[in-house]
Amino acid sequence: VSPTLDLFYNSSVFSSALQVQNQSVVYRDSQRDDINYLTYNGGNSLRMLNDNLSIDFRFAQDYRSSGTSASRFQDQINSPDNQIKSKSEVFNIGYENDRLDWFVLKTNIGASQTSADANSVDVVLDPNQLSYLSNKNYSGEFEFQSRDRSRKFFWAGQLSTNKIDRDELADFDTERGSLIVGFPFFANIAMVARGEYEDNSDNPNATDIYSNYQSYRTIGGGLEWQISQYSFWNVTFNKVNNANEITEYVGTEFRFVPSRHTKITGSLDRRFFGRTAELTANYELKNFKMELKLGDAVGSLLSLSADDNQVGLFVCPPGVTPGLDSCFQPPTSQYQPQPGEQYYNITIPGDDLSELLVVRRLVSLQIGYDFNRLKLTGTIGQRKDDFLEGRQTRDDRYATIAANWQLNQRNSLTLSGNTSRQENKSESGQFFGFGFGDSDSGSLEWSRQMNRSLTGKLTLKRTLAVDDLTDKSFAESRVSLGFNYTF
Repeated sequence: VSPTLDLFYNSSVFSSALQVQNQSVVYRDSQRDDINYLTYNGGNSLRMLNDNLSIDFRFAQDYRSSGTSASRFQDQINSPDNQIKSKSEVFNIGYENDRLDWFVLKTNIGASQTSADANSVDVVLDPNQLSYLSNKNYSGEFEFQSRDRSRKFFWAGQLSTNKIDRDELADFDTERGSLIVGFPFFANIAMVARGEYEDNSDNPNATDIYSNYQSYRTIGGGLEWQISQYSFWNVTFNKVNNANEITEYVGTEFRFVPSRHTKITGSLDRRFFGRTAELTANYELKNFKMELKLGDAVGSLLSLSADDNQVGLFVCPPGVTPGLDSCFQPPTSQYQPQPGEQYYNITIPGDDLSELLVVRRLVSLQIGYDFNRLKLTGTIGQRKDDFLEGRQTRDDRYATIAANWQLNQRNSLTLSGNTSRQENKSESGQFFGFGFGDSDSGSLEWSRQMNRSLTGKLTLKRTLAVDDLTDKSFAESRVSLGFNYTF
């Protein structure tokens, strides 16, 4: 039984939403006690100065599996003993000024707090430290650049800072900056000079793999092809200068906008942990969308989970049960979900509830189709976490797909499935946590709208997970019948 309260308000300037749910689970056997889960999700958004100034505040409470190794198949019904309550609060202020014909300015200041009742059981420095955790994350970003790079002289700069306060481990501070300037050389070719720096706080637990962890500086130059007002491509030769080594490498940055349907931006560079790459490619038609993303980040597992890890090409409006049958495709890839809205997502790789720092690399390809009575969405991706404070690596590869067919005005069918492969490996080759293995699940759901207020759903679900290290397996077949009444 899950009574839910949805409140939301929208205007041209202010938006607010709140969802509170209390789920009661009653077991017929005597081995498990009945349990209640109180979850909530809310947010407020303020837009002013012709949408140039934005102020956002989000907060949430939910329950998550005590370790990502089993998060694919453990939930609040079949594993109540492995659920950990987590909370998050996120506050952001952003300002963007693109009204001038020669200058573009973007700034953002953010603060977040993420807490959990206990450490993840999979990855901890001390297994006995299963205590309450709370991480605070403060960030600031400042960007300035020429409005377009086809001018005779152009520039682009960025400054960012990030501070993570950790309860049990040393705090993590980082500061980064970059600057590139361009001068005309020949025809549509420009000469560019660039420099970057990165400073990180001292960490006594950091492994010696990252010899340039604290200080990292690069300088270089090259040529840029100014293809059009919106497209460019440069290649630079760079040198890393610091106390430990001098390394030379080739970097590149590009932006291609060949049509109004296609946009590709990306870069290839270096940071203290090695090569770093960013790529975002969007292809949009009226009924079909495709998005490819690649990137990396550094932070604690707990602080990274404060960000919206949800991804998807369908957005579910507030006041409805998230499902492909009730969601819509946003008009553009730049669409920002309003308070109360959430992405439809079959499965997202979970984050461990741990303070350990990681270098996270993520790549994902998403497709979405919405035409007539058919909705289709799919995701294939890989996420790899290298632990800064331990010679361990977690590699998670996954694929999901879902299809919804509107049979008629009142009935619809949704078929979904996902598969994943996870490996948790240390430098010595030893596996930790769940080791490695496959996890697969599939479901078929029939939804019928009986009247304006009452909707019924019948779901058949099958889950299978295998740990190749211990030969342990988990299999579950579930049949559920639910009714949703709104008033």
